[in-house]
Amino acid sequence: MIKRHSICSSTLFVMSAVILLVCSAGYGQPFENCPNPAGGNCIEATLGTPGCRFQSCCEFICVSDPMCCEIEWDALCAELGEIQCEFCGPGFGDCLAPNDTPGCEDAACCGIVCDIDPECCVNEWDATCAAQAQNMCICAPGDEPANDDCADAIVIFEGDLSFSTLCATADGPDQLGTPCGQVIDPGLNRDVWYNYIATFTGTARVHTCDSVDYYTEIAVYPGCSCPANPDTLIGCDSAGLNCPGFGAEVIFDVQLGSCYKIRIGGQGPFTGTGFFTVEEFVPVLPPENDNCADALEMVLDSFVIFDNTNATTDGVPNATCDFLNQANIANDIWYDFVAPEDGTYEVSMCGSSFDTKLAVYDGCQCPTPADALVCNDDSCFEQSKVSFIGSTGQCYKIRAGSFPAAQIPAGLGQIVITQLANCPPGNTTLSQNVSDSILIGNSLACLGSVPGTTADNAYARSYDLSVLIPKQAYELSCVVWGIESNNTADVIATINLYEDIDGAMPIAPGKDLVLLGSQSLLVKAGTTQELMLVTFNPPISIDPDIVLVSEIAFPDTDGITGVWVGSNAEDQTAPGYIRSDACGIPTFIDIADIPDCIPCADMHIVNKLIGNSAAPPCPWDLDDNNSVGTSDLLELFAQWGTAGTADFDGSGSVGTADLLILFANWGPCS
Repeated sequence: MIKRHSICSSTLFVMSAVILLVCSAGYGQPFENCPNPAGGNCIEATLGTPGCRFQSCCEFICVSDPMCCEIEWDALCAELGEIQCEFCGPGFGDCLAPNDTPGCEDAACCGIVCDIDPECCVNEWDATCAAQAQNMCICAPGDEPANDDCADAIVIFEGDLSFSTLCATADGPDQLGTPCGQVIDPGLNRDVWYNYIATFTGTARVHTCDSVDYYTEIAVYPGCSCPANPDTLIGCDSAGLNCPGFGAEVIFDVQLGSCYKIRIGGQGPFTGTGFFTVEEFVPVLPPENDNCADALEMVLDSFVIFDNTNATTDGVPNATCDFLNQANIANDIWYDFVAPEDGTYEVSMCGSSFDTKLAVYDGCQCPTPADALVCNDDSCFEQSKVSFIGSTGQCYKIRAGSFPAAQIPAGLGQIVITQLANCPPGNTTLSQNVSDSILIGNSLACLGSVPGTTADNAYARSYDLSVLIPKQAYELSCVVWGIESNNTADVIATINLYEDIDGAMPIAPGKDLVLLGSQSLLVKAGTTQELMLVTFNPPISIDPDIVLVSEIAFPDTDGITGVWVGSNAEDQTAPGYIRSDACGIPTFIDIADIPDCIPCADMHIVNKLIGNSAAPPCPWDLDDNNSVGTSDLLELFAQWGTAGTADFDGSGSVGTADLLILFANWGPCS
């Protein structure tokens, strides 16, 4: 790796206004060591360790000097960090409330917190800093809640009860390896305690759902003796998926008159106030299509209303569905859809009441960890929408559910399948992709000067018709491109078809590429990974045996967040190409040949052409002079014994039968 250089290329020119070909589609940070918990505080060198602990400073420095995040955070990186990132408070805003600037207005409290957590004065004074300020600057001995210690637990029965963990300490056992304890946070910090006496035999539920202002954790232990070790735990939860609004819940079996120890705490330093409820729990049955094997049939243009509140999660995570490091779909329900004809279909959950997530699988068998055909998180605000190309009679599995980390994880929703503008049936589809799936974050683009935006980018594939459909004219009706975007406004891309007049690797329009036809493609605002189609009506007539180049060109998004071509890492039969004037790449280059970009070898852009081809009316006219004669006879003899174009009977070898066919068609072509 060459130090002090672009992370993708050490030879291609980098314009001052853009970052060239960052190997990321924009969903995740391009610097995998930002932040690096094992790193330093960004203003000190940590030799042998790349990156530093504070994300914003780390990213800021590594944009100008990627070596800091690739090799080590050396003295130069630390010097840049000290110049650009160090903060010597105090800052602005109430120390007990988060703000988007470093530090807070109380210099003494600011110093106390930042001495323990420097990120509060380097990055921003966030909710964690505000919680630490509450605990370190406001609380004094004697301010603890009355039930701060386990031995002072308050006796309770079923009902709604208020609580406060402000100024609480932690005296219970760590719960590492449980849902409320992780390696970086042993769980249930700054806790308060209750002795719950059950008034019934059955199942009880204790929860803080929608009734707290901070991330709560709940643990339940048997009996009312203080737990000596974590193994006595009945159950615990940390801001659970089934409990919105920072809440947690534990469901457990109880016996009439028995006592159970309830412990309420928080994640990390967080404390707060709120209400918790202890109640008898009566489970609600999940939807009838909760399991994949019980999928319901869906038909075209019919709205389905559902409630996935009590749905379980039985589907598997996969790469195509990885959004914000969440590759699964929570609280999922299932449908089967059989395409009535060839066409492009859209599945929409727009209008649902919660943060949805949606996937479509090829075939109606229950999916394995293999990639979904298409998947989407947010397309219409927090709701999901996908499109896919379906084939007549083919069954597709639809999985509808929730984004796993959603604040409102489930609820009432709606789903509908519609057919989009259709492509006329064609007998010849040209594609160099083994799969049409789109892998999230697998693409590349020339980035704009504003973070998250893209400059002008054009992508292409080249089709040699003399090899794919020799001597056949082609009527091209439709072009399909994979699209990946998170654009905040509509973007209009252009689909171009060219003849490559020199037949070699494409160079650029106006050089070796002659325009045959063009069509606009509207990419509407929203995050998407889908196949998009344009129709040419009338079809474009393509001469036999030319080299046909398909291109999609995106404009500079000019402040709009990015849009780029979709791709996958499956096999391909020919290269894909990219060009961008903004990045100093005026002519097409093979994506796999971009220097120092290892992922580029697996960036296979998704494109297909659909149309009708027809064999020439006079295949015996080997010299294309519209007549079968002596010159064609001589060409046949030249091909004798080979599998050439004179193999009229398809035997695999030019011979006597082909000679007789040629004589039978001697004379002008009709």
